[in-house]
Parts: sequence; structure tokens; C-alpha cells
Amino acid sequence: MVKFLRWRLWCVLLGVFLAADIGCGEENTQAFGISWSQVHVPEGYIVLVKNTSDVGAIKFITSTNNNIRFLFYEKESSAEYEWCSFDKRKTVADRGRKCLAESGLRFIAKLSFSLGEEHVDFKSFKFRWNYPSVVWFGTTARDSGIKFAPTAWTQFEQVDLNDKRLKWFEYDVLRTNNLVLSLDRLPGGSGSL
Repeated sequence: MVKFLRWRLWCVLLGVFLAADIGCGEENTQAFGISWSQVHVPEGYIVLVKNTSDVGAIKFITSTNNNIRFLFYEKESSAEYEWCSFDKRKTVADRGRKCLAESGLRFIAKLSFSLGEEHVDFKSFKFRWNYPSVVWFGTTARDSGIKFAPTAWTQFEQVDLNDKRLKWFEYDVLRTNNLVLSLDRLPGGSGSL
């Protein structure tokens, strides 16, 4: 019985102390971050998305993160986003609002596993999401033909698909340095690209 209690106490301490340094930290709310496989989108700003057949846009509205720390570290995150699609005339054709939930992400020390995974999904687009507002260039960490263009626009009606400052980013395993794009240097921002 004593061995069992000692083992149980050790597991609790291991789960609490080693999981304490796992977290997102403060996210940069004034810049887009782009890596080889994903894009960090600041809340309230629009990122354009396109594939071979369609052009659309998403904007993250809110995100929440509830961490439960007892024996295991469990993370339950959610986000709400608005989406729109554009027609051939490059005007807003359809729009909607959806919620995402990433639940059951569990950590045992530094080992993690998830019981579920969520995707941004509208029209012909489907790509992976992670808390708080990170989108992937597909449903897994590989090329799926999706491209993103960060913007400083906050309303879908402001989007100008003919803007010469739009720069489309795609999956690129050779992009070894993460890019940080300040909002004032993007289309819709106060500066120039």
C-alpha cells in the first residue's frame, strides 16, 4: 500500500510540475507569423485563402483556452471564426460563422496526444486549426495546394482581390526561417509592402 501511495504521489507531482512550462504564452496580436507549414492569424484580421478552384477569407473572432492540471495536463481550446467566399466578379458571394473546439489534448510530462482535431471547413476549403488562431496549409503537415495571403483588413467588404500588395504564401519545407509580417505593411495597413 505504501508503494502504491508513493507511486501515486510521484505521478501527481510529475504531471503538475513538468506540465507547468507547456503553454502558448502571449501571442503577437499585431503581426502575422508564417512558417513552412502554418500561419498565425491575429484575431480580428482577415487572411485570404485560395486553392485551385476557389478564393475565400477567414477572420478569427474569439478564442478561449481552458487548462486543467491534475495528474495529466488537459487543454480544451475553442475559437470562433467568420468566413466568406468570393464569386467570379471578386465580390462576397457567401458568408458564415462557425465554432472550432480542440478538446482532449492531454500531456503526460512532455508527451502529448489528442483525442480530437478540428478543421476550418467551408465551401471547398478544409485545413487544420490550432489554438488560438493558427491555420495549416492543409489537414496535415504536408502540401495540399492551399495558399494564404495575410491582410490588415478587418471587414470582408474591404477586401480587394486586385490589390498589388497581396502576397500569397504556400506550403514550403525549405522556408527555414519563420516570417513575421507587421500589419501596417500588409494590404489594408497604413504602410506599403
